[in-house]
Amino acid sequence: MARRRFWRKRTNDELPQELQVEEASSGSPVERVRSVDLDPFNPPDAKPSLKVETAPLPVTPVDAVPSARVSTPEILEPSRPASRRPVDLEITEEPVPLTRKGQRDVKKALRDTRRKAAQHRRNNDGVVEPAPDPERRAADQTALSAGVAKVQGDLSVEKERAGSPPPVDRNAAFSEAARIRRKANKRATRRRILKLMVAGGSAVAMVAASVLGSIWWQGRSSEVVVTIPPVATSGDGESLLVALMDGDAAVGFALVTAHPSLEDRIVLVPPSLLVILPGYGRFELADAIEFGGPDLAALAMTNLTGARIDHSIRASVTSFSKALDGVSLELPNPVVVVEGNDQVVAAAAGVAVRDAAHLRVILGVAGIDDQLTLLVRQQLVWQAVLASQVVDSGTLAEALIGAQGDRAGALNVLRAVSEDELARVASVPVSAVDALGGTTETYKMGVSDAQAMIATQAPYLAIVEGERHRVEILNGTAVPGVAVPIAARLVREGFRVIRTDNADHFGYLSTRVIGHTSDNQNAALRIGGILGVDEIHLEQRQPSGIVDVTIIVGEDMT
Repeated sequence: MARRRFWRKRTNDELPQELQVEEASSGSPVERVRSVDLDPFNPPDAKPSLKVETAPLPVTPVDAVPSARVSTPEILEPSRPASRRPVDLEITEEPVPLTRKGQRDVKKALRDTRRKAAQHRRNNDGVVEPAPDPERRAADQTALSAGVAKVQGDLSVEKERAGSPPPVDRNAAFSEAARIRRKANKRATRRRILKLMVAGGSAVAMVAASVLGSIWWQGRSSEVVVTIPPVATSGDGESLLVALMDGDAAVGFALVTAHPSLEDRIVLVPPSLLVILPGYGRFELADAIEFGGPDLAALAMTNLTGARIDHSIRASVTSFSKALDGVSLELPNPVVVVEGNDQVVAAAAGVAVRDAAHLRVILGVAGIDDQLTLLVRQQLVWQAVLASQVVDSGTLAEALIGAQGDRAGALNVLRAVSEDELARVASVPVSAVDALGGTTETYKMGVSDAQAMIATQAPYLAIVEGERHRVEILNGTAVPGVAVPIAARLVREGFRVIRTDNADHFGYLSTRVIGHTSDNQNAALRIGGILGVDEIHLEQRQPSGIVDVTIIVGEDMT
């Protein structure tokens, strides 16, 4: 900001020499300063531009006014042309937004103002301008007022066209930004979902095409028929697996062994025993009936015990009950069943004559008891069947009416057991498995315990001596069920299948046999000879500690 200087009137002695007025004398003209026009752009110390007007003054005799001096001239208010006076424009409280044209006009007006000011400084630099004409001053004032009015009118028009800017609402701005972000997130989510749907649809289409192509190429239907190869029986005793069925549910299994010179036995097995179903995985023994019938159940028992099973049959609890109708049977505990909210005694304890209905409950209904208690009652029924067969040779034939499987072989084994006076009926040693929640009743039996049972009670049924090699079978094709006949053959040859699953992909053209370390080389060579695979692989760097030999089934086995 420029400093403001306060000016004061100067006396005649203080004025510059050229401005001092000489003393009045008779007959000599006296100059009087009429007005002084000071330039606001030049300080008072510079050479001022004076407007001096010479006029004759009346002469006063010296005698009348002795020692008279002229008073100090009065410096009048400096005047300025009307065109150069500042004009107070009306400024609105609210700024008016200007368009580009309005901004250009304002810049042009500022340039004109600076140019006129510079021109004014040049004109007043030592030049005395004539006094302004009042008419011209009025005309300039009128023109300036008209220009100001025009500028204000133009600004008003621009304001009406553009409209007054709305007040800035920060909440609205944040809401708009959030809305934009939500829309962007929704678009991104839709794109991700679309990509996942496209990828999932492509994967499903590829799998479906692969499966359908394989089925068409092999000339197969969607339902795969699994055939377990038969095993020749030996002259040193026989074995039979009987699955007792109550409708479609397996309520018990009986492993029957017969030998001409050794003691015959019937070993009862609970239906919820956990076993490896070769070609399927780990399930309960009762599930084998649903997957592959009594033959698959017999194969699972062979895989567990290492004993060969020559015959398998599926018998009905109803047929057994009718064959023993009217038999006298002693129960150590009553059979209690649940009917609605009540518990009812279906068969009383003690010795009593049992009809077919009671025998059916005793043989096939667990009631409030567990499966081990049910096995005890089934043991009493089996003993009654053998005793009745001695009296009536048609009892076993009647008990196997409607049976599915090798009925003739089953009759031969059961008749041989009934003729042995030392034949015994017992239950297999199992232990309960603690399930989550305690609602599922399952049992397990160790492989070593199962092999020991066969070694002590029916050693003639053992397929191989000593430990069996552990094998895993992986399906490397898109055809389901191809591992089942391979697993059946290997189990019958004395191997123990402990795992069945899919390979890392379904593109294997040839079957691979991989032995883990050189200790299992002979086992791998033997499996290769059984399956007809010439090339055997040995894994030395990272051998599996769970299995001894791995088989990856290829397209050549389909």
